[in-house]
Amino acid sequence: MSVLVLGVVPLLVLAPYLIYRIATVGQAAILPDAIKSDKLLIFYSVIGIIPAHLLTLYLAYLVVSEGGRLPFWKTIRWEWPRETSPTGACSPVRSWRFLAQRR
Repeated sequence: MSVLVLGVVPLLVLAPYLIYRIATVGQAAILPDAIKSDKLLIFYSVIGIIPAHLLTLYLAYLVVSEGGRLPFWKTIRWEWPRETSPTGACSPVRSWRFLAQRR
């Protein structure tokens, strides 16, 4: 699913720019050499990756939390152990003690 999103979303971001380039320059805008040298096209394709990743994270959230009905972080068991707090884990002594207990 992630690969599909990464393939489609950047193309959707690029589509308005490509339509503009074809309308102003013509068919020469989509030749391989023109695409390789067009800096704005490369910029927009890189920018298009950001919404693709955000959409992938959102889809993962929906799958894991069953549409938002379950708490996401507890479902993936991403929580502090009962005997440890976030401030206590920052202490080097407590961190080593915690790791020693796990073995």
